[in-house]
Order: sequence, then C-alpha cells, then structure tokens
Amino acid sequence: MQYRPEEPFGRETAVGYNRKKMFPKAGHQRFRLKAQLMSVSEDRTIIDIPAGPEVVLLDSIEVATPTEAAKQVTIEWRGQRLKLFAIDLFQESRPTVATS
Repeated sequence: MQYRPEEPFGRETAVGYNRKKMFPKAGHQRFRLKAQLMSVSEDRTIIDIPAGPEVVLLDSIEVATPTEAAKQVTIEWRGQRLKLFAIDLFQESRPTVATS
C-alpha cells in the first residue's frame, strides 16, 4: 500500500496496525518479541535482544501520535533496564499478560 498523509505512521498503518492496539494504557505491560531488536543500556552500550523473549514495558504511552512513536521507552529484560524506540517495540512484538 502507498503512504497516505492522513495516516499517522504511513507504512505501519498501511499494513494494518491499529492505533489503539499499538499503544498500551498506563501500567507495566509484557511483550513477546517477534524479531531481534536493538536497545541501549543505561551506560549507552548497545544490546541486541533476540526474538522470542518476553520484555516488560516500564513506561506508558497514552497518546497515539508520531511524536510518541518516535520516543524511546524503558523496558526490562533479564533484570536490565534498556531503552528502545516505541514504534520498534510495538511493530516487532505482541502483547502478552499485563501486570499492573
């Protein structure tokens, strides 16, 4: 599908992402990764997270806008706090069980 300016994220929306499903409500939420993602640790070390493990989103994004999608969010994986872009997390994972 072609990019249409009225769609908030172009390609992502064109391939079927729903804005309401992409952005979780407040509180921690768990996601299972479908693809390998690159993240950054607190000491600015790049860490690749392989496909398959579960990560916990520690931040909440309540407004579905391109600005929010471009923000870095904090996740927890194997006891480490890491940062990655929100849009990467929501495109390359699926929500599992929410934890409050």
